[in-house]
Amino acid sequence: MLETLLAPESRSKESLEAIPEHVVTLLQVIREEPKFERWLLAINALPVTLRNEQLRRMSFAFRIEDENSAIAESFDRLQESSLFKAFCQTLRDDVQSEA
Repeated sequence: MLETLLAPESRSKESLEAIPEHVVTLLQVIREEPKFERWLLAINALPVTLRNEQLRRMSFAFRIEDENSAIAESFDRLQESSLFKAFCQTLRDDVQSEA
């Protein structure tokens, strides 16, 4: 799935608008550094407050490098529980489909 979303093919305007920018950013980060995928799946098991604390710390780390970091903003958005769960489920589905 990651390859499909990030393929270099030209995309229609509608398809680009359908995928939120913060999701595309996170997928690019994961493609460049697979450890972030493992980290997100690992913190999925934490209680929401602890998980959100980990996401805030990750966001802060990226803001140290760039105050207006799109990556930091993307990690901030994952504090929304339903988005986080859906994103992790997509990652798990992708791992299973590759196996």
